[in-house]
Amino acid sequence: MIKLCNVSKTYPNGNVALQDINIEIEKGEFVFFVGPSGAGKSTLAKLLLREEVPTSGEILVNGVNIVKLRRHQIPYYRRGIGVVFQDFRLLPEKTVYENVAFAMQVVEAPRREILRQVPAVLHLVGLSHKSRSKPSQLSGGEQQRVGLARAIVNNPPVLLADEPTGNLDPETSWEIMRLLVEINRRGTTVIMATHARDIVDTMKKRVVALEGGRIVRDEKQGSYGCEETKFLEDREITSLKKGFGLL
Repeated sequence: MIKLCNVSKTYPNGNVALQDINIEIEKGEFVFFVGPSGAGKSTLAKLLLREEVPTSGEILVNGVNIVKLRRHQIPYYRRGIGVVFQDFRLLPEKTVYENVAFAMQVVEAPRREILRQVPAVLHLVGLSHKSRSKPSQLSGGEQQRVGLARAIVNNPPVLLADEPTGNLDPETSWEIMRLLVEINRRGTTVIMATHARDIVDTMKKRVVALEGGRIVRDEKQGSYGCEETKFLEDREITSLKKGFGLL
């Protein structure tokens, strides 16, 4: 379904974000992208959304090289990808119902379909009773569930989640993950960039680890890995030693 072939990305300032990325993601997979800040996860997401184009290489989605899409084709391509953001990005002046419906209005869905589909996805994410509320009246977890409903209301084959639990407490994070698992169970391919070690280690899904713009690990039932933890532990130990005058 998604195939990256020898993909590299270097920005105009000389920053090398990705180097020789080769990966295939099958229809219906659930894939975690992990790695320290600056590893290339955000750039990878932008490439899949066609917000950026690679310096070299091909990105095939259902056999189509999206690198070669013309400008007018990009909005139609993006209709096939739902996106969930860390910071929710809801429209503050609109109600929960209107925020979700807006995603269907953008693609010119018939009013009859909007009236049918929006209540269905709000029920799925457990927010039917909040349909008339504004984002400011919701908790962080509820806002993220609205964002999730908006991302899936058009039934996209791919859901791209960029740190969807980053601003949430642990209990609420697991609520969001249960929804993502259910969406994946229904056939949607889920690609999630995250730093949430406990979630990755518990779920045992496919894990692709990035470091310095390269894929350093790709495991079918993987874990977050210990590279970042070791770095943080070493730094904390060094800090403590300095505090006690041992260094």
